[in-house]
Amino acid sequence: MAQELRPDIALLDVSMPVLNGFGAARLIRMRAPEVGIIMVSSYSDPGYIEEGSNIGVRGFVLKGSALFQLPQAIADVVNGGTFHPD
Repeated sequence: MAQELRPDIALLDVSMPVLNGFGAARLIRMRAPEVGIIMVSSYSDPGYIEEGSNIGVRGFVLKGSALFQLPQAIADVVNGGTFHPD
């Protein structure tokens, strides 16, 4: 869908059925590299942030903080920056 719709942002969960967030991020990077990807997770595992960054994920938000962090993450990524939890 990202290839067809070309959204500004794709919000992906690390744990998704069929294809996890990292696999989906890889496909989006290949097929629609201009789409900013933000990943959400329940876990603050630094390995998730590192793996996502290596793929091209530009934002990482913890689910428990999403209400407060997601608006800033979206703004940062739309404006060409990155966002990672404190």
